[in-house]
Amino acid sequence: MNTLIFIDGGMSFATYEEYLTWLKKDYTEWCKNVWNPEPRKKWKHKVASQWVNDGWVAYIPEMPCDLDAKYIEWKIVFESVMEKLSVRDNITLIGHSLGGNFLLKYFGEIEKYDGNMQADSQEQINLLFIQNIHLIAACISEWDFTIPENYDTLRSLGSKVHIWHAEDDMMVPFATGKQLKAELPEAVTHFFWSEKWYGHFSPLAVFPEFEDAIFSE
Repeated sequence: MNTLIFIDGGMSFATYEEYLTWLKKDYTEWCKNVWNPEPRKKWKHKVASQWVNDGWVAYIPEMPCDLDAKYIEWKIVFESVMEKLSVRDNITLIGHSLGGNFLLKYFGEIEKYDGNMQADSQEQINLLFIQNIHLIAACISEWDFTIPENYDTLRSLGSKVHIWHAEDDMMVPFATGKQLKAELPEAVTHFFWSEKWYGHFSPLAVFPEFEDAIFSE
């Protein structure tokens, strides 16, 4: 079974006081927007729908406290999803923004599988069945999601790792995508220049380049 797991973005803060400051300064302004009865259809929902229409399984878990996210809480939810998968599932992982940071930290904690038939943990077994990992506008070291300086496991996956970033991203600097490429030299990069107006990818209704990549795997 081809299984898709999409970890969406969120916010993380160094202290609770910083979180409250952000609520007062930025979040309250968002809440003043007039309600729009038309639901926004995003590219991630389009991709997940197509995935399901092809007869496969998709998970988009609602991560806890995504406005003041804590890594350990997200890890509990993520691992509960992974435990549901059958042993032979072909796994495609997508991490957008803080979701990408989560995957970087999570795989930084897993000792890379050395190629022996006997894997030492469920996490290492899962590595055998990962088809691709897509890091879309992934941030690095976002407070509680600070990653260890260990990319060994992701490096061992080589070209199964894809890095997506846009030059005009105003939330996660384009330099972050380049930094990830330096850490993961065999990863496939998908960089977009300012004329595409892709930014942080969040508001896109369609993302044709990503659809082409994920459904041609």
